[in-house]
Amino acid sequence: MKKNIFSKKNRDINEKKSKKELTPEGKIYRRFVLGGFVVLFLLVFVAFIAFFATVKPLEDKEVPDLVGLELEDAMVLLQKLHLHGAISLRFTDDNGQKGRVIAQDKRKGSTVKTSSVIGLTVSRGKVDYILDDFKGLNVDEVQSAIVSASYADIVTIKRPLRYIESDLPRGVIIEQSPEEGHPFNQPLELEFFVSAGQTGRYISVPEYRGKDYKEIFAIMKEKSNDFNFKFSFANSSKKEKSVIIQTPEVGKKVLPGETIELTLSSPKKLASDVAYGVFDIIVPDYEVAVPVSIFAETDEGTEYEYISFLSRGGLISIPYIEKVGTIFIVKVNGEVKDRVMVRVE
Repeated sequence: MKKNIFSKKNRDINEKKSKKELTPEGKIYRRFVLGGFVVLFLLVFVAFIAFFATVKPLEDKEVPDLVGLELEDAMVLLQKLHLHGAISLRFTDDNGQKGRVIAQDKRKGSTVKTSSVIGLTVSRGKVDYILDDFKGLNVDEVQSAIVSASYADIVTIKRPLRYIESDLPRGVIIEQSPEEGHPFNQPLELEFFVSAGQTGRYISVPEYRGKDYKEIFAIMKEKSNDFNFKFSFANSSKKEKSVIIQTPEVGKKVLPGETIELTLSSPKKLASDVAYGVFDIIVPDYEVAVPVSIFAETDEGTEYEYISFLSRGGLISIPYIEKVGTIFIVKVNGEVKDRVMVRVE
């Protein structure tokens, strides 16, 4: 019995020794595993700390007093507070306020969340001009009125004019945009909707593509009461000086006086003293078509008729491929309206 007890104790002691006495390889493996767990723990701990250090919860911000500040200064201040500004403009009677914040939609001292939007009303300064009512006048009268107005330097009339069939006489302005009473102190383009009169007919747009611009001149002379023409040049592999694009398209029904836009293929080779391009002429609106004649005067002093046609008014652009120094003399209803010299572009 004692022998068995002693032998059992010996086995237990031997097992404990065998557990404690690991081989060198076992010891290295155990250290490697323990080290890996330590490194992993440190990485997780550092990531946890970094996350909470960089990601901050939304905080309440106190809205500053922005009224009276220049817009740029107000926006910088909002940016520092991690807020955003939404800008609206308003005319004021005091030019000294121009460019400054005159109102804000969040009361100063109130609290908002980070990234909230603060509405800012910024002064555009004093209203310099109020647009007149031009309806009922014809375009020629309006042009004269604008020239004599205080805002003549910053108002232009959009061309070509838009014609609408109406019971009113041809050339009378039916609508304008912007409307009368519009306040402004910046350059303004004024668009008119003009009466085409009781035409009683629409014209089908013919085919112009492929035609040389001199052929178009002949058509203008024969049927110039139908359309106004606006030319331009563009590079193309098509036959030079011929029409490659037209607007409106062939067959479209339009009112007399509609502007037909024609794009010509640019000339490929020209002599060094020859230039090409287009020049615009503005014909006042008339009740009936009036003669328009353009003469070319060379630098040698000779003069010849370049083109003639009839027009009831509007913007017309004329193409040319002529010697540099040639002067075009534009006559409308027998009166010289403009002189244009061919220059090297």
